[in-house]
Amino acid sequence: MKKLTLLLSSLILLLVLAACTETIETKSSSQDPYVSIVTEGNFYDYPNDYVGRSFNDFFSAPKWEYFLSEEDEHIVEFNGKAEYMGDTVNVCIQFGVDPVTEEFEVVWSDIDEYEMSDWEFEDLMYTVFE
Repeated sequence: MKKLTLLLSSLILLLVLAACTETIETKSSSQDPYVSIVTEGNFYDYPNDYVGRSFNDFFSAPKWEYFLSEEDEHIVEFNGKAEYMGDTVNVCIQFGVDPVTEEFEVVWSDIDEYEMSDWEFEDLMYTVFE
C-alpha cells in the first residue's frame, strides 16, 4: 500500500512540475514586447478574448516568437498543433506588428506549410474563439 501511495504521489508531482514548466516557457516567450502586443491584444471580431489566452488554450504545444523580417517588418510568429480532418497538423500564423500604434494584423497563415485561404483562416478563428 505504501508503494502505491508513493507511486501516486510521484505521478502527481511530475504532472504539477510539467504544468509549471509549460507555464514558464509561455511566460518567457511572451516577455518580448512585440509578442505581448499580440498575445495581450484581440481581434475586432472577438473583442472580449485575448489572442494569447485563446490560442494557448486551443492549440497544443503553443510557441510564440518574434523576429525582424528581411523587409524590416516586426513579425510575431505563432506555431501550435491542432486536429484537422482527423490528423494532427501544425498551424503557423504570422502577425505584422506596428510598435508605434501597438496594433497587429495577420500577414501569413498556413497549415503544415500550405497557405490557408481567407475562408480557412476565418473558419479556424471561429473554431478557436467560439
